[in-house]
Amino acid sequence: MGEIVYSKEQLRVINTRDKNILVSAAAGSGKTTVLVKRIIEKITDKTKPVDIDRILVLTYTEAAASEMKSRIEEAIEDALIDDPYDEQLNRQAVLIHNAQISTIHGFCLSLIRNNFADIGIDPSFRVAETGEIKLLEAQIADELIEEMFEGEDADKIRLLADRFASGNSLNGLKEIIIDAYGVCRNNPFVKEYIEERREDYKCEDKDKLLDTAWGRQLRSYAEKLLDEARFLTSYNIEVADSAGGAFMYKDAFLSDLDLIDNIASSHNYSEYYERLSLADFARLSSKKSPDVSEESKKQAKDIRENVKKIITDLKKNFFCMSGEAIIKGMRENAKVSDALADVLLRYDQMLETEKQKRKIIDFSDMEHFALRILLKKEDCGYVPTRCALDYRDVYDEIMVDEYQDSNLVQEKILESIAGDSIGHHNRFMVGDVKQSIYSFRRACPELFMEKYEAYKESETDIRIDLSSNYRSRAEVVDSVNSVFEQIMGKDLGNIAYDEDARLHAKADYPETNEDHVTKLALVSYDADSRENKIEQEAVFVAKK
Repeated sequence: MGEIVYSKEQLRVINTRDKNILVSAAAGSGKTTVLVKRIIEKITDKTKPVDIDRILVLTYTEAAASEMKSRIEEAIEDALIDDPYDEQLNRQAVLIHNAQISTIHGFCLSLIRNNFADIGIDPSFRVAETGEIKLLEAQIADELIEEMFEGEDADKIRLLADRFASGNSLNGLKEIIIDAYGVCRNNPFVKEYIEERREDYKCEDKDKLLDTAWGRQLRSYAEKLLDEARFLTSYNIEVADSAGGAFMYKDAFLSDLDLIDNIASSHNYSEYYERLSLADFARLSSKKSPDVSEESKKQAKDIRENVKKIITDLKKNFFCMSGEAIIKGMRENAKVSDALADVLLRYDQMLETEKQKRKIIDFSDMEHFALRILLKKEDCGYVPTRCALDYRDVYDEIMVDEYQDSNLVQEKILESIAGDSIGHHNRFMVGDVKQSIYSFRRACPELFMEKYEAYKESETDIRIDLSSNYRSRAEVVDSVNSVFEQIMGKDLGNIAYDEDARLHAKADYPETNEDHVTKLALVSYDADSRENKIEQEAVFVAKK
């Protein structure tokens, strides 16, 4: 096999030092090869070598960690063949066995085992199976509900039961407690997050409704819908002005545009509510013309119906109540929110007590316990512990693969051991937000996107795009680009599919007389089949 020739951007990834680096690595861009090469270059640097056990490498799966470690070992062995007496290389061949190349949970587990006394847990703990944890969560929820019905807080649990239970069953309430607690655990500081949620429904000024957390989301969504309505209406006007266009409808379309702009200029909830309530679309002209086909008129009417549906749905689904009615409803919801916060805080305490009693932890516990070891709360907020400061001295670089699948707790862990506060910019993150599919597992691709935007302009933080694809034929790459350029944007996929994001075919395939054409296969599902949709797709592919 010939020597690998690296691209200009790959060499930047391999050789850039003393900066925080975000690598946006597209599919087939040689990411793992480049990562291994960067590590080898660092540990064999003639002027400033870094021992392999001073590089923290975190991957998403144990299989990926094992592969990474094996490839580094192979690279060291290959280098030793050329220079068997190199002292630094021989040192790395020994140190690789103690190198921290693992999943984030493997790192957290190591941290906990070495510092269990700091958080007061039994050193003989074990990691519980998912099924065992689910049964325990359900058991504690049942015990909590029963205790509260018989205790001083019976009114709070009754309020929640009235809202979430169905008939004589409390299963709905139990599910709410378990699910809501799971959401809270997605955040670094669970108790503080629960307390903050008490404020979500506290607003007494109808003109400030859109300034609340949910109100900002509503305003943003309304603006996007109105932008779409404006775009469709502008298109109708443009077609009406063209040859063969339904010119007789232009006045109505101009009226539609004024109506949309009037709604979009609303400053607060009440203005949205009033303007949507009064929204009335002008009648289309009945004028006929031999120059305008029925098909052209139908197309214009269909587009207008979509615009009318956008406005109607906005009114029906989001601005169907007056500001006063919303405030009244929020007062009731605030009571529920307060009661739920009390229940969740108690549930957290009961669950942790029972886990300690059984000497078990789960994957979420690993992250939160690691964070307790690394951060302590003081008057000014959370600050690094002595342990965190020691880890900053241990690691020369912190490398994270599949960074788009990191979550908020993991990010806080990595921040606490990184060297930014002492001017040592040593974070290296690689991933592809276009491949983020683990939101259901608490992944937060927004972390990747925040750095994707910020690192472009910073002196200490840089972004490097690896968009060359060395795996697929040009026909495949072109087809992928064609699809995603049309469907992907800031609002869908979190990233604009621009020149930086699109794939560039670089694979070197031998020329053949064969005509390589990308084919789109449409699968017709059989509703009467005993196979589900995924199984039917698998059969279709197998037959192909």
